Amino acid sequence: MAGPIGQLIRLYDQKVAAAERETDAVERGYESKLRDLEIEQKQAEAKGDTARAAEIGIKIKEVEAEKAQEVANVKKEELQADIDLLEAKKLDVLASEKSAQAKAEELAQIDAKIAKLKDLKDAEQDQADKAKAEVEKAKRNAEALKAQAAAAAEAERETRRMAAVVGYAAQNFGQLSEKGRAAMAAIKSDPLVRAAQDADSLTRATAQLTKALDDQAGSEIRFARRLSELQTAAAGVGPAAERARQQLVGMAQSGTAGISGITSAGQSAIQTLEGIRNAALEAEQALAQMSDDYQRQILQAQGDQRQLLALEHEDNLKRLEELHQQAGQLGGDEYAQAKARADALHSLKLRQLAAEEAAKRRQEAESRTPQSTGGGTGTGAAGGGTTSVTNNFYVDPTKLANEEWVRQNVIPTVDKVARLRR
Repeated sequence: MAGPIGQLIRLYDQKVAAAERETDAVERGYESKLRDLEIEQKQAEAKGDTARAAEIGIKIKEVEAEKAQEVANVKKEELQADIDLLEAKKLDVLASEKSAQAKAEELAQIDAKIAKLKDLKDAEQDQADKAKAEVEKAKRNAEALKAQAAAAAEAERETRRMAAVVGYAAQNFGQLSEKGRAAMAAIKSDPLVRAAQDADSLTRATAQLTKALDDQAGSEIRFARRLSELQTAAAGVGPAAERARQQLVGMAQSGTAGISGITSAGQSAIQTLEGIRNAALEAEQALAQMSDDYQRQILQAQGDQRQLLALEHEDNLKRLEELHQQAGQLGGDEYAQAKARADALHSLKLRQLAAEEAAKRRQEAESRTPQSTGGGTGTGAAGGGTTSVTNNFYVDPTKLANEEWVRQNVIPTVDKVARLRR
């Protein structure tokens, strides 16, 4: 690639490489900060300083948010450099000696890549915004933990009081959540306690219920500890980390494993499992979307326009069905009308494609027919020429329910195509 365009492409190549180096440098810098904070947090946890560990946890979230925004900024510059490089390559394609069709195909491929890069730019900022939201959430959780700590102290005092009454000292009531404290208070009104006939039976019933609640709390705490150990193992590399990740996903998919959140540790475990389950569902949806995208790219590369139209129609119908579910009975007539028009539009596109294919076959057949050069009989302008009409257009399926919009925008086009074919 010589000349000004070649120089431009090389310049953008250099910009892309520089942007990638800057992105790597920013990520490495923040990873070092995060490692130091995580070590400090583990040390605080080992000393039993939960308040300090929670404070460092918030700091970690803040650094992660800062990292996400900084990475988003440099990543957007990197993606823009990639876009600029592709735009320069479009100039090189236009200036080449390739056929018009080859140029059009190559330009379409480049435009598709540019569109994906633009989507990635938006996704980077979305990720940064999400990290900021996580920081705010962590701060709110910290305040809630403080309130829980105060409630736990009160629960511990209540535990000591009950132990003096019933002769059983609970081991895990110090971590009871609001739900757990409500369960402890409900012991006094439990049917088993109400049915007690004397002081001894009252003491035994109260001790029995207290121990059952304490055992349940202890089970939740042990489960949360096991969950934390698996998370730590899953953050590593190798077969052990992979097994830990599989176990976490399995635990998340099986629900909350019988824990009800009567302790703060149990509530945290439930939230963790929900997060893992949601992440797994998002990953599953992303994989399905990638599979669909690859299928469309394969069909596009193969030139299978008919199947591409079928997939497009299928997507339109799915979107209409989603809107129908949201509207409920109120959207019944509109849904039926929109679906009928979506089907009509699909049929129209198939007829257009068939006409284009037929015209192409006739053109190819005519090009293979030998042309006479002597004094034969010519065909004048009034002869039977062939007109190929190509009207490819996209209609948002959600607008098909608007009868006025269809009358103004779709029906005139359909009528025009029909007149031109006569």
